[in-house]
Amino acid sequence: MHTNLVHGLLPSISEARVKKIAEVNNVVIRVGRPPTSAVAIFKKASVHLDATLFAITYQSLSAMDEGGTISTVSIPTLIDAYETFSALFPSPPLEINLAYIIVRDLASKSLSLDCCKMHDTEFLRSAVPVSISERYSHGECPHCRALDLRRI
Repeated sequence: MHTNLVHGLLPSISEARVKKIAEVNNVVIRVGRPPTSAVAIFKKASVHLDATLFAITYQSLSAMDEGGTISTVSIPTLIDAYETFSALFPSPPLEINLAYIIVRDLASKSLSLDCCKMHDTEFLRSAVPVSISERYSHGECPHCRALDLRRI
């Protein structure tokens, strides 16, 4: 967790309070700049799958809270979605920082959920091409990518 990202979301919270919350919840405080883009999720199929699952979880909870449209970042829905998503794993595969960026990018439409025609499953897709393994892509279906890796 990056404290400056938390301060950007909740400017009135003190740094001491953020550190105490992190300590109580066994969250590692990161130093340096927080991630600014969700591009990293497209590098590995497994991370792309995890990010997609989180996005679907957020969208499902958002549909209950806000009528299904993601036009702004709802912090309570983000926290609920992250807790629901994290409960599926022994340790969360995505940091809350990246979860926030995924939701932010869904709201700004730079990420969207698309449907794979082969698997009939949703996956995160970038609105603009991103560099993945020396080529550019919008982020193909991570299920297809994972299956291709197993055939090698």
